[in-house]
Amino acid sequence: MLDLLNRMTELLDGMLGSPWLWAIVFVVSALDALLPFMPSDTSVIVVGVLVAPDPRPLIVLIVLAAAGALAGDLLGYLIGRRGGAFVLPRLTADERGRRRHEWAKAQLRRHGSMLIMVARYIPGGRVATMLSAGALHYPLRRFLIVEVIATSVWAAYCALIGYLGGATFQHNMLGGMALALGIGAVIMVLLEVGRRLWARRRPPESPAYATSRFDAPVN
Repeated sequence: MLDLLNRMTELLDGMLGSPWLWAIVFVVSALDALLPFMPSDTSVIVVGVLVAPDPRPLIVLIVLAAAGALAGDLLGYLIGRRGGAFVLPRLTADERGRRRHEWAKAQLRRHGSMLIMVARYIPGGRVATMLSAGALHYPLRRFLIVEVIATSVWAAYCALIGYLGGATFQHNMLGGMALALGIGAVIMVLLEVGRRLWARRRPPESPAYATSRFDAPVN
C-alpha cells in the first residue's frame, strides 16, 4: 500500500504544471463511478497535498474533480437506465454484489437524495447506487441537482484535506500525506459507523413498498 502511494505521489508530483495532471484528476474521478478500484479520493487528496500552499491550483483541482465525478456518475446512471437488464445481472453476479444492489434499491426508495449524496463515501456504494438509480428510473432532473451538490462537496472535501496536510507539513511531503489520509480515514470510519447506526434505527419496509418503482415522489 505504501509502495503504491509512493509511486502515485511520484507520478503526480512529476506532472505538476502539466495539463496531463488535470486530465488524470478528471478521468480517475470519473472512472471511479464504474470501477471501484480507481483511487479517486486518494488522487485528489495527493494532488491537494502537492499543490499546497499555493491556493490557485486548489480551485482548479476542486472544479475538475467535481466535473469528473459528475460525468462518471451520470454515465453510470445512463448505463443503468438504458441497459439495466444487461448490466444488473453482472453487477449482482456474486453475493456481495447482490447485497450492495439490494441495499442501494431499498435506500433509494426510502431516501434517494440522501443516498446519492453519501454513496461515494461507502465502499462499493457509488457503483451500485448510480446503476440502480438509472435502472429504477430515479428522476433525471432530481438526480442531476443532487449530483452537482454531492460531487462539489466531495471534491472540496478531498482537496481541502490534502491542502491542509500539505500546508501543515510544507517541508515534509510524507508527513502531509500521512495527516491528510489519516483525517480522511477517520471521517470515513465515522460516516460508516453513523450509517450503520442509522440503518438499525430505521423500521423495515413492507414487501409491497420494496417492489415498487419510482412512480411516486422520492425524497
